[in-house]
Amino acid sequence: NTASGSIRNVATIVCPNGSTTCCPNGNCNSNEVVNPVNPGNLTLDKQVQDSDGVVVPGQTVGYIINYSNATQTVQTNVRIVDTLPSQVTYVAGSCSNNCTFNSSARTLTWNLGSLNPGQGGQVSYQVRVNDNATGNIRNIAVITSDQTGPREDETNNNVRRPVLIDTPRTGGEAWMAIVGFGTVALSAVGVYNFNLKSKIRKSFGNDRISNS
Repeated sequence: NTASGSIRNVATIVCPNGSTTCCPNGNCNSNEVVNPVNPGNLTLDKQVQDSDGVVVPGQTVGYIINYSNATQTVQTNVRIVDTLPSQVTYVAGSCSNNCTFNSSARTLTWNLGSLNPGQGGQVSYQVRVNDNATGNIRNIAVITSDQTGPREDETNNNVRRPVLIDTPRTGGEAWMAIVGFGTVALSAVGVYNFNLKSKIRKSFGNDRISNS
């Protein structure tokens, strides 16, 4: 279970008493087969919690990182480093397993120590999507050890900006609404947040707002 490198297997024709007459054409050649051994690797699987690939400004997003030692040897000084993109802000204290956050480098680091063959685990953390975020949020995590080169996995989320509209309210009073992507804001009432996947209706006088 600890093989590495290549397996070299050699076959040679040997005639009795050193004679070569038993060999084809008197040529007693040997033959070999070389098979490389796949030592396996560290594995990393990064996922976004409760997301269909679309996020909105102000939303809190959770990440889960699964890791394992798929090699045949003990891996030492195993480390996961996750670099946060500029569109998000780390939620302080949200990471599991005693990670370290470097605000200057924008990195989360987990020092996992040694992993036996087949051993693994899971770490997690949360970020908040910045109010001015746009485009694609590409987030990459990397795992390394003393014995194995870096392996990485990434997630991608598209940022949708809400649409701001003016809507006259019955009686002539005007209010502002942000609709369609998670927040309804009424100047006279306040701010209401709701789950993107749910449908909510709330009556304000003769006005009714719904998110389908």
